[in-house]
Amino acid sequence: SLSGNYTRLYLLILAVLISGILIYFLIKFFRNKKAKDTKEEIPLLSPLELFMADLKRIDCLKLISDGEVKEYIFTISILFRKYISALYEFDAAEMTTEEISRILDSVMPAYYYRQYNKEIIDTMNFWDLSKFAEFSPSNELLINNYNSILSVAQKLSPHKEWNNG
Repeated sequence: SLSGNYTRLYLLILAVLISGILIYFLIKFFRNKKAKDTKEEIPLLSPLELFMADLKRIDCLKLISDGEVKEYIFTISILFRKYISALYEFDAAEMTTEEISRILDSVMPAYYYRQYNKEIIDTMNFWDLSKFAEFSPSNELLINNYNSILSVAQKLSPHKEWNNG
């Protein structure tokens, strides 16, 4: 009989509430632990590693050897612009070569800009000439272009002090 002494009732309600809260947090803890265990860790790749992986996946040299000049020019141009975008945190995909040159002038220290800008812009101008002037370069020129862009990409990558890295 409860005849005015509700202490046991209060203790019983309190015990049920505490048990419910404890069970809730235990279930949440084990679900989170299970979710963390099942997540695959995605390795973070540098912009250079992503660029090289894209080049390997697309196989630009095969495009050149198959005579698909337009496809090669378009693909390498987009991939390199994506690489530049990742390095310097601006969207180079929709920019002209001249606009990219101006932005590189502002984001790269003067020494590096003078050292690499001519090579970058000359390569991009080659692509522009091939795309817009209906210029069809020889396979030798295309292979030289491919090797040149690989060289430029590798030269730009290790300068972490001005790549926000």
